[in-house]
Amino acid sequence: DIEIVEIIDELKDKHVIREIASSTRLYYDFTHQKLKEYVFNDISETRKGVIHRKLSLYYEEKYNKKINNIAILPYIIYHARHSRDFIMEYKYQVIYGKIYLDIWHEVFNAYYDGLEKERTFEDKVMADIEETRQRLEEGAGIDLSILVYDNQVMYIKGRRAIREGHYVEGLDFIDRAERFFDKNGDVEMLTNCTLQKIYYQIQTESLDEMAVSLEKLSYLIKREENTDLIYIYWRLKGLYCIKTRAYDEAERYLALSKEYLTPISSENLKYSLNLAATYNYSAEILMAVGNYAGALTELESAKLLAEKARPTNGLALIYTNLSIVCYHLSKIELSLNYIAKSTEAYDMTGSYWGRGRAEAHLARLMYLADFKDSAHEHISKAFEFASLMQNSVEQAYVNQIAREVKFL
Repeated sequence: DIEIVEIIDELKDKHVIREIASSTRLYYDFTHQKLKEYVFNDISETRKGVIHRKLSLYYEEKYNKKINNIAILPYIIYHARHSRDFIMEYKYQVIYGKIYLDIWHEVFNAYYDGLEKERTFEDKVMADIEETRQRLEEGAGIDLSILVYDNQVMYIKGRRAIREGHYVEGLDFIDRAERFFDKNGDVEMLTNCTLQKIYYQIQTESLDEMAVSLEKLSYLIKREENTDLIYIYWRLKGLYCIKTRAYDEAERYLALSKEYLTPISSENLKYSLNLAATYNYSAEILMAVGNYAGALTELESAKLLAEKARPTNGLALIYTNLSIVCYHLSKIELSLNYIAKSTEAYDMTGSYWGRGRAEAHLARLMYLADFKDSAHEHISKAFEFASLMQNSVEQAYVNQIAREVKFL
């Protein structure tokens, strides 16, 4: 022990390591990253593997104790890869990817964030997962325990395909994942699969199917007593009632969602964004009955909440509704401002949901300003997006505006 202390003192005197004291322990660190790399690179590959293995297990233990949870995952992945534990690497790569893509899907959508041209953060996450899966096949082989992660990847792929209008492919992924999770009793992932089917049904106005899926969602929430999802059920049930023109019932469900979310909206971005969506749906009720002044109040509340995050598909929908409401209130300059923000948000997210409606309204405003060529250009885009998403309500709206701008 004395010898070890003398070695430590000598390394400190030579400024190779430094002593760091906290209230609970004393530890040492290299004074420079290059020194750490030099020492580590000088040891054998076998010993490196042992060190990486110990570190991967250390960080896994910290993750399981929920200490600085998400930020620990890259360390587990890195050390598992370098200890050649490819099963562990794949497991945590999928967990890490799913957590961030859950946030991405809800908050950031397909935002292009300084990556290669035409490559999104979502592309990068999926490429990392596929690369890890390939290493697993080439290395240790396939373990039955990884099937759960294979099916989580299938769910992620299905979610993206549905969002982008590739419904046959997306539903196939979701159905296959759903069968696996049902067989294995994974209620959390079953709920996620059900939600994706509901989003597909919203996009395609498949209201009979949506009613069935909402019943299943309600059952799954009650089965697990998952109160953190109840506000999503209320909001989606409210939207279903709007689409079936049961406006009084819709208001009751949306009021429940608002009551639940308002006190906690500042705690987490997902709560404020869900509250924004709820206000947007309330505005759609008022728009449907011609109360544009009331709708404007609801939409301004939605906008303030949604603008806390980076541009999202939801924010683009809110901007579009604001533009339409301002048009009906004869606030044409404000209407132009909001539709410009909407198309900018769509460009940034690469999202298509609702874009046909936005392009059609922009065509209407261009026609009103006597820019007929621009109006026809935007109505052409509106037809393309509406056709891609296969939403009958959006297609009817585009047809209506096309007649207004003398395109048909």
